[in-house]
Amino acid sequence: TVFYRKKGVPMPHNGFTDLGKIVNQAEKLNYGLTNNFSGYLHEEKELKKNISNIATEIKIDYAFPYNVLWVYDDGVGEYKRSRGDKPEIDQNNDSQVSAKVVIVMKTKSKYLSKDYIAVETQGGGEAVIYQNGTASTGKWKKDPATLDSKLYFYDASGNEVNFLPGKIWVEIVTK
Repeated sequence: TVFYRKKGVPMPHNGFTDLGKIVNQAEKLNYGLTNNFSGYLHEEKELKKNISNIATEIKIDYAFPYNVLWVYDDGVGEYKRSRGDKPEIDQNNDSQVSAKVVIVMKTKSKYLSKDYIAVETQGGGEAVIYQNGTASTGKWKKDPATLDSKLYFYDASGNEVNFLPGKIWVEIVTK
């Protein structure tokens, strides 16, 4: 009742939904619909680049054809996404998928079946934050006691990360 399968799209990537279906089901289950999300810290700043933090490519070694490559476009200050060795095109606007910030969140998972895994997104672990053509290591943390708690990202000094304004994409890499 909350999602539907789209014909012509291979499983397991053919599950789709819309806000109306989600809100309708949330109301039936008496879920609170108040948004308490505080957002993320943003700061328009020039990140200092040096030989140790330059990151113009991000490779996510998922099995082909799901392997992902993000390439930094210095001209627009965004990472552009390819999947299966082809540019990934947003079907809503026919442009290549892009983001100002890409976070690679490292966590654990377990197989539920051939096509599905359960990903651990509460607790904490390592993260690499890519923005403005640079990479910095840090940590992610989410309160395991509260399902709707915010997912936090911290730098190597333990401070909450200030992201560049724009789209943030989180890639989950499992151990």
